[in-house]
Amino acid sequence: MSLLTACLTILAGGCWLITGTIRLEAAPQVVNDPTGVSVDTRGMDLLHRDAVPYPAEAMAKGIQGTVAVNVQIGATGNVAGASVVSGPAEWRKAVLQSVLDWHFAPAGAANTTRVIDISFVLPAGAAQPVRAAAPQLEGPKPPQGAVIKSIQVIGLSDHARDQLLATLPAHVGESASPDTLSRILETLPVRSTVICL
Repeated sequence: MSLLTACLTILAGGCWLITGTIRLEAAPQVVNDPTGVSVDTRGMDLLHRDAVPYPAEAMAKGIQGTVAVNVQIGATGNVAGASVVSGPAEWRKAVLQSVLDWHFAPAGAANTTRVIDISFVLPAGAAQPVRAAAPQLEGPKPPQGAVIKSIQVIGLSDHARDQLLATLPAHVGESASPDTLSRILETLPVRSTVICL
């Protein structure tokens, strides 16, 4: 009886040692997104995610484009938070709902913040793309030859503000034409304001 107990103890100790030293990790999942949707994780391995839908309303209107998402990855690879950096409003809600359920391989991604891109291209035979109208500027138009002296962002965290400033199509020292200001408005995420002085 004591020999059987000793063998079982050795076997249990061996299993404990092996499972404690060898890290088991699932293989990356293959996901079939709808036609026209592609996900670029910029080299990070995804263990789990659901397909990203192509919103029917956006497809019917013939709208296409890319949504850039700032993703905060926790210690276990789960998405701890996400915010849209840029992209058409028609996809922001669907993209955020999907991304918040993603799970990345922790190796190299844990406790980091990364930007991923999700592109929407109309499938063959779908409605032809249309360009969304640029937001209209309110208030007086800038005088001829005016120059942007400073850009202030309100409503974003410091990190999100820095990322937005890096992607704006105009910078301090450039012309403050109505066209330039309209291009800035097109890139703004929701719940943020940019003031160009």
